[in-house]
Amino acid sequence: MITTAEQTFEKLKNADIDYQLYQHPPVHTVEDANLYCQHISGAHVKNLCLCNKKKTFFCLLTVPDYKRVDLKNFAEQLMHSRFSFVNGNKLFELLGVYPGAVSPLCLLNDSQQQFHFFMDADLQYVDRINIHPMDNQYTINIAMPTFINFLSTYTTINFIALPT
Repeated sequence: MITTAEQTFEKLKNADIDYQLYQHPPVHTVEDANLYCQHISGAHVKNLCLCNKKKTFFCLLTVPDYKRVDLKNFAEQLMHSRFSFVNGNKLFELLGVYPGAVSPLCLLNDSQQQFHFFMDADLQYVDRINIHPMDNQYTINIAMPTFINFLSTYTTINFIALPT
């Protein structure tokens, strides 16, 4: 299981993935990221790890950082009654990260394919995306087509239209 930024960098290097790396104080919220990462070009995102009430359906939702997500509406789009956040211990058990460091890259650890991955449809048109490499003290800036090609070898990427 990949649990550190260094392991993530090694994985990206082995796959010949080009990216820019930025180090900053730990960011736990969009507000924190706005303080330390605003100067980085590209799409800034937030990532929500969600599950249904029975904990039989898990998903990671990645959306632009400015977008408010109506969890009830999102759950209904996926034919579920409601979603809640996956707790920190379960998150680490399944994906090797704790809240605040979640990014689509943690899906590299989803060897059991328990998580469904959804990205806001608006993100498919951006040039570059900023994500954490398993550690919220770093941000990597990567070309979106490169990111999609790389991640799609590990999981299915579902683009979903979410209201603004």
